[in-house]
Amino acid sequence: ANSPAADSNDDQAYSLGAVYREGPLYIGLGYEARDFANGTDNKATRLGAYYDMDAFRFTGLYQAATDAADNDLNTFGLGVRYTMGKTQLKAQYYWTDNDGTDADATMLALGVQYNLTRQTSLYAAYAMTDNDDNATYRPAGGGRGDNIPGVVGGSSPSIISFGVMHNFRFDL
Repeated sequence: ANSPAADSNDDQAYSLGAVYREGPLYIGLGYEARDFANGTDNKATRLGAYYDMDAFRFTGLYQAATDAADNDLNTFGLGVRYTMGKTQLKAQYYWTDNDGTDADATMLALGVQYNLTRQTSLYAAYAMTDNDDNATYRPAGGGRGDNIPGVVGGSSPSIISFGVMHNFRFDL
């Protein structure tokens, strides 16, 4: 429903993923290809991992993608989480290398999470993106919304998030 009317909503996406988990190590690998009826296609391969060590969790991410303009986008990320009882302190840093001219960006995110129960927690987070002159990346998306007005090339938008998370997953 969100596709432009010109492409008659005849879009397709294919995704594949695999996970390896053993003790404190988690590795996830995913691939997705999107074929849009208007002729623009993109694809992405993502590798993510974390390792738990005492009260710390260290995370890493690498994603190789192409966008609608056929630019190569390589994204890297590092993160750390520190757990103190029911409280978790979190920090993440991401950078994107875009083949497009002057279209790279970096993002820093800091957050705190307090676990009320095993399934319910409160969180607060701050994120800031620093865009090159031709980049318009936003520091939010994936459930927190991405409608930040006025994001233009070269801008540095930031966001503060507060919320409640409830996990409906039940282990059988």
